[in-house]
Amino acid sequence: MSSCNGCHRIVSVTEKITCSACSNVYHYACVSYSKENYNKLSNKTKSAWKCPECKLPRSKGDNSNTPVKEDAAVVDEPLQLDSLDSRFKQLESSIVSRLQNFFHSKIEALHNDVKSIPELVKSIEFLSGAYDEMKSEMSRLKTETSVLRDQNTRLSENVKELSHKLAVIEQQARECNLEIQCLPENPKENLLSTVLQLGKVSSCPLEEKDILSCTRVARLNPKSTRPKSVIVKLPSTRVRDNLLAACLNYNKSHPKEKLHSSLLGYGGDRKQIYVCEHLSPSNRSLHAQARQFRKDNDYKYLWVRNGRILMRKDDQSPVLWVRDTEALQALLK
Repeated sequence: MSSCNGCHRIVSVTEKITCSACSNVYHYACVSYSKENYNKLSNKTKSAWKCPECKLPRSKGDNSNTPVKEDAAVVDEPLQLDSLDSRFKQLESSIVSRLQNFFHSKIEALHNDVKSIPELVKSIEFLSGAYDEMKSEMSRLKTETSVLRDQNTRLSENVKELSHKLAVIEQQARECNLEIQCLPENPKENLLSTVLQLGKVSSCPLEEKDILSCTRVARLNPKSTRPKSVIVKLPSTRVRDNLLAACLNYNKSHPKEKLHSSLLGYGGDRKQIYVCEHLSPSNRSLHAQARQFRKDNDYKYLWVRNGRILMRKDDQSPVLWVRDTEALQALLK
């Protein structure tokens, strides 16, 4: 068995590689080879393989003192370190260059931003001034809105009060009037004679001087087919109340034949007529709502007295004065 010329240890036949020039043998590892890599070489390359010593250039003089490297891997180490050092230097230079470019661009952008700070300050000051002005304006508008809200509340209350007073005045202007509803219309009718006949039938005789005026009025709903109502103006509320009471008593005493058109001298089919107080437009509308309320909520009594609309749930319930729509809504609570 031979010894390795590199490490001077025994080398087996299967682990050795022989130099074609000096015939020295080496371990594969001692000359930076592996058995697998060596076997991949062609036969020609294997037969021409030289050891590291034979590859080194020799001087023209005596080379007998040239030392043999203990480890073949060490031969390539300086070359590898130089290569790595060169690559590291190149990489370092590239990184430094990139960092310089990056910081340069950032510094330039920061410099531009610094230049824009005065303009930014001016913009902020302008916006701050605009905000303060808007805040002041909002405060002023808030104060004005509060004042207007209070004024609107007072005006609403005044309008409500004035509307109530106007309704009272309108009703007072009708306090001596009677309204006859559903009386058939006749082109040749004599309303004065009709009212006098009504007084006779109801046992409350009237004289012509007791009737200040007597006329039909336009329908509130032009599409209605009911005859126009007859408004009778009497000299006093006492005369009006007497005639109303007489008509009410007649209907009570003749439940099967209440006041109708034939009793007042009108021919044709009998049409029941109704005698009531002459209500103002607002009270007339409220009376219609009260009638519907009575129907929907099973109230037993509903009547009008001196322009006031009165209701009563039953015989044991107190009398309620319906002043307005709110009073009807309050009854539901």
